[in-house]
Amino acid sequence: MPNVLLKLGKMCVQHQEVIEPENLQAHIAEFPDHYYIEAEYNEVHPAPKSAVKTEVDDHPDAKGNVHDLTTADIGAATTVDIVQIQAMIAEGMAVMMAHNQSTGNIHGASPAEIGSPTVFDFLQHLNNQANGHQVTAAQTGAIPTSEKGVPNGLPFLDANGKILPEFIPASLLPSFKVVQDFAERDALTSKEGDEAKVLDDGSNWIHDGSGWVSDDNPGAQSIFGSEYQKVVSPSVKTTTIYHGSGTSKLFLDTGVLPLGNYKIEVAYGWNANSTSSDFISFLNIDGVMEGQAHEQEPKESCGRFLTTGTSQKHYTQRVFFMDNWSGQHNLDLRFKTEKKNKEASMWDASISIMRIS
Repeated sequence: MPNVLLKLGKMCVQHQEVIEPENLQAHIAEFPDHYYIEAEYNEVHPAPKSAVKTEVDDHPDAKGNVHDLTTADIGAATTVDIVQIQAMIAEGMAVMMAHNQSTGNIHGASPAEIGSPTVFDFLQHLNNQANGHQVTAAQTGAIPTSEKGVPNGLPFLDANGKILPEFIPASLLPSFKVVQDFAERDALTSKEGDEAKVLDDGSNWIHDGSGWVSDDNPGAQSIFGSEYQKVVSPSVKTTTIYHGSGTSKLFLDTGVLPLGNYKIEVAYGWNANSTSSDFISFLNIDGVMEGQAHEQEPKESCGRFLTTGTSQKHYTQRVFFMDNWSGQHNLDLRFKTEKKNKEASMWDASISIMRIS
């Protein structure tokens, strides 16, 4: 076969034929949306359409860079570019991780900018003694004060953990009755602990919950003297306190007393070292002065009796009656001087309490 001269031309993919160079511009103008590829052809015997079609159909499945394209031709990154990009990403990740793990104020933000309280605000809150968090008694397991000492609430307790008598209904407290005879005693509506005295024979009885039983020791259970307590201090005590609550000389804690009428006797020796300053004493019951204060001024000053201020020896006895009394009470005998730097003294002091009915 003689040598065939091959020529390079454009093939219209849609028509699957090589367009002669002189006809190419006209063909493109007529079919502007067609696709053209370069192809070699025999001018004398152009390739049949079937061969061209086969070549076109096989082109998409061709492996490798059949067009000899470069990374620059398709705008792709080179291996160097990828290494640089990976290095930049690693550097950025390292910076971001360091930023996330930083515990310092790297942005210099102020408390106001982040809505945080200042040190001054915190100290104010720390020193606030009010209930700033509105904590309730229920939240802390405490009993609200509104439920103490009120009906259907909780009673107050004494130092021994017992309910104070004033919070116990009178109907539940032991009572004492004086009756003429046994018939009158048996007609009483009684409960355990109640006492009765029968005048006909002077006998004393106590109710055990089921009936009256005789008292084996009537003298001890009779009302007069059934409760008797005392405190005594014969030594001399001197003070120069001239105002306020004075100095305590004697203190008596009664414990819990049954309901009844009581007599309190207070006795003491006293004097003051100046005729221009009064001796003052008083009895406090549960922190409150009972009756009037004893206030008296010596008539003369003539030396000292021990450390009492003068040689005068005055004595006083006072009596107080407490009706329908019960519960625990504190008795405190106190004294003071009327003027500053003047001495007042007390000795042979005593407090006694007796249940009389």
